[in-house]
Amino acid sequence: MIRKYLRSVPSVAAALVALHASAQVPTTQTAVVQTRNGGPEVLELQSVPVLEPGPGQILISVHAAAVNPVDWRMREGYSGRPQPGRRPPPSSPPVRIPGFDAAGTIAALGPGVTGLSVGDAVFAMIGLIRVDGLNGGYSEYVVAPANRSLPLPDGFTFAEAAGLGTVGLAAARILIPVDIQPGQRVFVNGIAGGVGSSAAQMAKALGAVVIGTASARHHEYLESIGVDQIVDYTQVNFEDVVEPVDVYVETVSVEFATRGLKIIKPGGAIASVVGVPAPELCQQAEVDCPELGPPDAQPEAGAMSEPELLAHVRQLAQEGSYRVNVDRTFPLAEAGAAQEYNREGHTTGKVILIVRE
Repeated sequence: MIRKYLRSVPSVAAALVALHASAQVPTTQTAVVQTRNGGPEVLELQSVPVLEPGPGQILISVHAAAVNPVDWRMREGYSGRPQPGRRPPPSSPPVRIPGFDAAGTIAALGPGVTGLSVGDAVFAMIGLIRVDGLNGGYSEYVVAPANRSLPLPDGFTFAEAAGLGTVGLAAARILIPVDIQPGQRVFVNGIAGGVGSSAAQMAKALGAVVIGTASARHHEYLESIGVDQIVDYTQVNFEDVVEPVDVYVETVSVEFATRGLKIIKPGGAIASVVGVPAPELCQQAEVDCPELGPPDAQPEAGAMSEPELLAHVRQLAQEGSYRVNVDRTFPLAEAGAAQEYNREGHTTGKVILIVRE
């Protein structure tokens, strides 16, 4: 009789399921906490409270979390010299849980969340949510915005899905404004990395001819994702061997972007995640050099919002046009080593922390 009633009142059944699930969520968890700015030694495993999701948020039981360059840069307090033409990074609190990308199962829903259910497998971009306490992907549980939490694409593991968010969003943000057309030539500097390989796949999905720089050990992977020409930067300078291109994608430094002006056709464009050349240089080369605002800035009229861009990335993955190569995995306790491996800058795709098998 009770089962019949629950079937007839789905909202009651869902509420009971959520209540049961929330009862299984512990009050404390193990997380990697950055105790101060500095080297990998400042990352410590600690016991911290499990936070409750607020309105429009969900609580994720984390299976895997991505390691991004922003993680170790914030760990160091952005102590390096800012690059010319690049927006200064935000200051970072010295005590924090790192990690902006995670994948796992939903453990609880905050008020007002619809379209998601407890137990759903999702990947999420966490952002800088504090929720009155420490919050980040390097943990057993994390609070994430519901509108930046999406179902895993078919066939993706948690480790692969954890690598979708930040780099996929970054690639989409810089490529969509330059409006790549079928048959155009697109050059990607640093094509084997997370953003570079994402941009390459998105450009291929648009019908572009894709060229990029990478050392020899990455060539097999790049060929597998359809890159048409690979330039070994350890042997030659790309501007000496690459024929003119329509779009130049920069993922390494603004200095390389300035060199890239030599190979862009008049009327072409630079798409960069690390800053653009000086305006007068772009004007002289007759190249469009759009500079992006902060990721969380209000989009211009007609532009896609972050949730829309993230949904676009998921759609490409669902269609098989975009995949994530997991270069190497580390257990949560070795987060410092994972960040240092990422810091070396020679990864093929993503570095991932495994929180739960």
